[in-house]
Amino acid sequence: MDICPPVAIILPIFNNESYNYGKKNIVDGEILSYSIKEYLIWAKNEKASSSDKVKLTILMEMTFDDLKSLGSEFSFADITHYAVSKFQTEINNIIEKSKEFPEKPLSLNYILLQVNEIGIDKANDIAFISHNREGFYTEKQEFLIEGL
Repeated sequence: MDICPPVAIILPIFNNESYNYGKKNIVDGEILSYSIKEYLIWAKNEKASSSDKVKLTILMEMTFDDLKSLGSEFSFADITHYAVSKFQTEINNIIEKSKEFPEKPLSLNYILLQVNEIGIDKANDIAFISHNREGFYTEKQEFLIEGL
């Protein structure tokens, strides 16, 4: 997967406990120097301002235990690397639980991901993601991503 481009920008977010711990132990604390409220507003604005449907901005919550595992001093980059690792673990868990599309959907309200593979390197594949509400390919199929 050396040629696969990044699929998301991961931004760590915090609860009160993890924010306070992070603020005390971060070595480059400018980004956490104000308040949790201001940081969360900034993170949510970053997510909202992302216009790339293929490379989403994901907010990954960091717990007190997550930050404690980084040691007594860490940088924002260390937190971000941990958040990326946490995101990858969650994605791998989703992939392990995924199923091949059945003949008949289990529910009439589902998200359908279709990827048309082009070549063996997967560099130019085309994706479609739709929210389907009444079965296969109906008028109620709302495309979130179409042909990207």
